[in-house]
Amino acid sequence: MNKELCFILENKNVYLDHILVDYEYVPIFLLCKDDECQYYLALCTNIENGEYIVVKISLLSVYNLLHGNIAMRDVILNQKMFWKVVSGDEIKNDIINQYPINHINDQDLPEKDVKFKILQKHIKEYVQKFDKEFFALEQYNKEEWWREILQTLSTDI
Repeated sequence: MNKELCFILENKNVYLDHILVDYEYVPIFLLCKDDECQYYLALCTNIENGEYIVVKISLLSVYNLLHGNIAMRDVILNQKMFWKVVSGDEIKNDIINQYPINHINDQDLPEKDVKFKILQKHIKEYVQKFDKEFFALEQYNKEEWWREILQTLSTDI
C-alpha cells in the first residue's frame, strides 16, 4: 500500500490516513498518521495558497471526533500547540511554523459546536475499521483515556 506523504513535522513523515471533508475534490479536513501511528488532524485554511493548520491528536480524540462526541473546532483547540503549514512546490519545501494554540486564528476554524457527521459510505467504512482497531488495542492506557474523557466532558459543560 502506497502512503501519501502530506507533511514533514519535526522530522517525522506524516501520511494521509483519510479525507474526512473535501470541497470540490480538495481535501480540507483530514486525518493523518506518522510511522509510529501517531494521529494528526489537518485543516486546510486557504485552498489557493495551500495553507493548513495541523495538530497532533490522541487516539481517543480521533474516536470522539469520528463519532460526533466533540465539536470539530474543539478537537483542535484542546491541543497545546499547532503547526501552520504553507505548502511549497515539494513537501520538503513547505514552510512550517509551530505556535501555541492560543495563537490560532478562530476564523480559520470550523464553526462552534459543529460536529463531524458521517455522510458518505467510504467514511462509514473507515470509521468501522477505525473502531475495530480502537477497541482491539489492549495496551491502550486506560488512565489516559479516562483523563481525556473527563477533560472533554468538562469543556462541554
